[in-house]
Amino acid sequence: MNKISKKKWTDTPLAGTVICFICIITIFYIGFHTLERGSFAHRRDNLELAVNRNIVRYYATYGYYPEDISRLTGDYGLLYDEREFYIDYRMLGDNIYPDVTVILKEQ
Repeated sequence: MNKISKKKWTDTPLAGTVICFICIITIFYIGFHTLERGSFAHRRDNLELAVNRNIVRYYATYGYYPEDISRLTGDYGLLYDEREFYIDYRMLGDNIYPDVTVILKEQ
């Protein structure tokens, strides 16, 4: 007797190509988002370093710490994307280093 064998859809060359394509796209998608998160963290770290460096320069020049972050953005040319980052600056006293936190805003 002749048996008629039915082919599964996964046995066709097109199915293998489609599955391979989906896997490649998924890998690129995951890699892109990993790089993007690293980029945001890197920019945040650089901004925090720049803020701290400008605070120390300000203190060295005037003998006291700036009252708020606007002193650094105006007098010292600190530039950052205010839509992307929030700088929490808390003055603790004239001769006490301020509490500075750079926060990434939700997109």
